[in-house]
Amino acid sequence: MPKKQVTLNRIDKNLATIAEGITLHPDLDLWPYFDLLEAERQKHLDRPNRLKEALNRVK
Repeated sequence: MPKKQVTLNRIDKNLATIAEGITLHPDLDLWPYFDLLEAERQKHLDRPNRLKEALNRVK
């Protein structure tokens, strides 16, 4: 399994854990952690596009 997929799997598991925590304990402020992990997940998904953009800027 590629390293990127392993990282995404870990992020997804952590997102699920935090989402469960948000539903079970709404008094805890877990939303900033959830938002941070979602941003990290999106960053990993966008890496190929960011690489292509960087290569195009060099040309």
